[in-house]
Amino acid sequence: MEKEIFARRYSDHPEILETRDTADCSRVVLKSNYPSNFSENRSIPLYLYSGGKKGTVLFFHGRGEKNLDYLRWFPATFAKWGYSGAMMILPFHFERTPAGHRSGELFLDPRTDVLRGRFENAVVDGLTALNYLKCEGSGSRYS
Repeated sequence: MEKEIFARRYSDHPEILETRDTADCSRVVLKSNYPSNFSENRSIPLYLYSGGKKGTVLFFHGRGEKNLDYLRWFPATFAKWGYSGAMMILPFHFERTPAGHRSGELFLDPRTDVLRGRFENAVVDGLTALNYLKCEGSGSRYS
């Protein structure tokens, strides 16, 4: 029997757990719609950089361990081209990393069933972030 695809049945109403404004961006933490055994992975940090009038670009970072400030440069710079930027922290990366593990270590797993679940987790969280951007108006024209 084929495993049910969770991404087809997740809630499309993002739940905001926390918001905080800093000098250069807003940080919003959303509840992840994807079930996880790790508490660190049950929330989705989203960094928002406003300023664009053409829409919002949701930026997905690659696998990384120590370069979050460098990665945040990309969505922060989108405003120069007329877009607001948003960056979602992927499952098991940076502040979503469970204690005792390196950033991204748990995301890539040699077991195909686990790896498939990790990618589905990322897709569901990406859809949750897009729904948040649409609800908040910053994503009326998102990319």
